[in-house]
Amino acid sequence: MKTQNPITSDVLTIGAVLKHKMTTQTTTTTTDLSALNIAGLARLVKQDWKKVYFGAVPYLNAMCLLNHISDTYGLDDCKDIVLYFLSNAQSWRGETAKAVKAELKKRCNIK
Repeated sequence: MKTQNPITSDVLTIGAVLKHKMTTQTTTTTTDLSALNIAGLARLVKQDWKKVYFGAVPYLNAMCLLNHISDTYGLDDCKDIVLYFLSNAQSWRGETAKAVKAELKKRCNIK
């Protein structure tokens, strides 16, 4: 018996489409966040957070130019920029958000 692909059959059901999406969804490769610099983490944020909260934008842009937590941006320490970003990134949610925020907190020596 030949099974039909639910996406190419004439009648689509929501359940069939969702099941197809779940079974064909590509798994994201796990990146070692500790190997990334601050700018690399900021790029991950920009890729994942589609509508960045306006209060987080200037801090995220500054983070794109920083390599290490001990760097400075103008007169501001990188640590301060990261902490201000984190305080404005509370609406960013999901697995990537949780992992990146945890890594940024770790680098700032906060729990």
